[in-house]
Amino acid sequence: WYISLPHTSVSVNTVVYQTSFLFVALISFFVLRERMSSLKFASMIISLIGLIFVVWLSSDSEEEGIDESTLGYVMLILSTILWAVYETFYKKYGEIEHIEDETNMIIIDEEEEE
Repeated sequence: WYISLPHTSVSVNTVVYQTSFLFVALISFFVLRERMSSLKFASMIISLIGLIFVVWLSSDSEEEGIDESTLGYVMLILSTILWAVYETFYKKYGEIEHIEDETNMIIIDEEEEE
């Protein structure tokens, strides 16, 4: 994602990268066998319309120091998809460890001593 920044419009880059949830939903449907509710589907369609709208409006803008290229947009889309794959497979195979917050434990211990 970071490497694609000098080769893409910043507004388009941000919008496309923030739509990684669309790819997460699609990958989760196939990998995790999650249900695709009508609300999820409708929100994906609305997000795609918004994405197209923002990309279309910002296509005429010129940004200083930006060398827009097809390779930049390919890197952007690839990084967005890879992030979605990471999130999906982390949900499937990752383990969340429960870590106690030592700061809260110290405050509680001090209050008990008083």
